[in-house]
Amino acid sequence: MKRLIVGFVQGLLWFVVSLAAGMGIILACDLLYRVDIRLLNIPETTGMTEQMVLDNYQGVTDYLSPLQDGELSLPTLQIGEQSAIFFRQLKVVVLGLYAAALTAAIVIICLQRARKGLGKKLWNISGAVTLTLAASIGVLSGLNFTQLQTFLCDLLFPGGSWRMYEDLDPVVTLFPSAYYLHATAFLLFIAAITGIVQICIGCSGKKGVLQEFAATEKEEQASQEEASKQKLIMKKQNKKQSTEKQVYRKKDN
Repeated sequence: MKRLIVGFVQGLLWFVVSLAAGMGIILACDLLYRVDIRLLNIPETTGMTEQMVLDNYQGVTDYLSPLQDGELSLPTLQIGEQSAIFFRQLKVVVLGLYAAALTAAIVIICLQRARKGLGKKLWNISGAVTLTLAASIGVLSGLNFTQLQTFLCDLLFPGGSWRMYEDLDPVVTLFPSAYYLHATAFLLFIAAITGIVQICIGCSGKKGVLQEFAATEKEEQASQEEASKQKLIMKKQNKKQSTEKQVYRKKDN
């Protein structure tokens, strides 16, 4: 039971770390967005050149960096009041995710140092939890991504700041709905890889998963048998001591 609880907690923590890692990759590297620029025909829908779209996108990602201070400013697009509020809230969410991932990493290290006796099976449980979370959210996204996006945005951005209109906030044209779907898919892909790596760590070594499970069961059974033997020995000793006391009492009488 202890192994299951620790493995479940560690799987959740790794999921948070993987999301932060994926977010960092998306914001630090514009390769994925370059693919979407052509795939989603963003220059045509925005009326800008591909380079102008990239410059404005990099302005947004620079603003969301933990190292960037000041207000959001884009090269060729004006920032409306609603979009300014949204991106301020988004930056808080991104920085909060990074902070949560850092905390999760520290907790994972502490768990690894304190996991004496839990064995490599802990990694299998942890990886399965991370992989299951990624798969579950992936299925929900596939069934109705719009509804999932609306739920998460209402949860993370109170006040409806994420609901922007092109005529008032032209920056919204840089991020079509399909972009968010692709970004979510990438984050879940990183989480899934993280889960698979954990399972591979759990399966590494001389023993396979089934062999290790069988060995663990044998160890627990042997431990229980040893405990039973100790109880039996103690019972015999107590009985012997009781008998000796009765003999001494008879002699004294």
